[in-house]
Amino acid sequence: FSISDKPDWTANPYQDKTWRLYYHSLYWIHGLYYVSKTDPIEKNRIESRIRRIILSYVYFTNELDESTIDSALYDSIWDDHATAYRTSHIAYVYSRSLHKSLTNKEAQSLWHFVFRHVETLKSYLDSEKWLYSNHTLFQIEGLIDAAMTFFDGSDRENLLKFALDHYADWINRIVISEEGTVREHAAFYHIFLMARIREFNDYIQKLIGPDYLPYIDKTLERMAAVFWTMCVDKSRVPGFGDTKFNMSIAPKHIMPFVIEPYATPMCTWLQTKGTEGRNSTGLTRYPKAGHYFIRQGRRGRELFTSFLDKPFIGPHGHVDGLSFETFWRGQSILAD
Repeated sequence: FSISDKPDWTANPYQDKTWRLYYHSLYWIHGLYYVSKTDPIEKNRIESRIRRIILSYVYFTNELDESTIDSALYDSIWDDHATAYRTSHIAYVYSRSLHKSLTNKEAQSLWHFVFRHVETLKSYLDSEKWLYSNHTLFQIEGLIDAAMTFFDGSDRENLLKFALDHYADWINRIVISEEGTVREHAAFYHIFLMARIREFNDYIQKLIGPDYLPYIDKTLERMAAVFWTMCVDKSRVPGFGDTKFNMSIAPKHIMPFVIEPYATPMCTWLQTKGTEGRNSTGLTRYPKAGHYFIRQGRRGRELFTSFLDKPFIGPHGHVDGLSFETFWRGQSILAD
């Protein structure tokens, strides 16, 4: 699929909902921007192309009529994930190059576009649809990017406060702080949220000061301890919830947590294949979330079982209570 300078925003060549969602997120604009920054010869041409593509999208969405457009297309455009990502990506390229090339009329059209995105994201956060979902963080990030790029003065302060108040509430809802477990009930989303929360907190503390939500650091330490307890080896996790069978977590998510203060003795034991650290043998319980992990045997002959006795159904709606997976010598031998 080729993207022209004036793309067909109704396109869905593969008849795929996910493809269309990411198409409308404008996630791929970063690829073009990267070329403009790494190839001086192409810089002006690529930046001009980015400008034409974004303005094309702005005019397309500003003129949308919900009563006449295909409902599936409309839902893809204003999907919460696509809306949040699109807001952040446009703020990114606007702050770096786009702001220098817009006419007053074009800037006014872009402001109308951004304002609609901000109001839409605020309505998503005020709804109860994503109370326990990682999507809430994307929505908050979109608002903060918009606040820092397109607003100033009290308008910026008010929008930041709105977003950060929702962030504090979301953290307290989704993470069971005393355990370090999360309500998503998925091994992948556990480490995904750890990485995203850590990155977000680093950014916010640089933005507004180191005293913002100081307890998050300890919360992340407890979350890391849970993660290393549930790992089969140095990167592989059991396949419960939204986690693929035999899934290994990407290094970009794991590497920040193999160092202090997140590296537990269990982490060291897994990373060194048992030559250092300490194995968490026996039963480790996290009853508030319903996670139970059992380890027995020395390294190389280890029996490990992950058992889920969930007291509630998480935001992804998996009715998978009482599921388990048993590993022998690092290989899954029994799963239900």
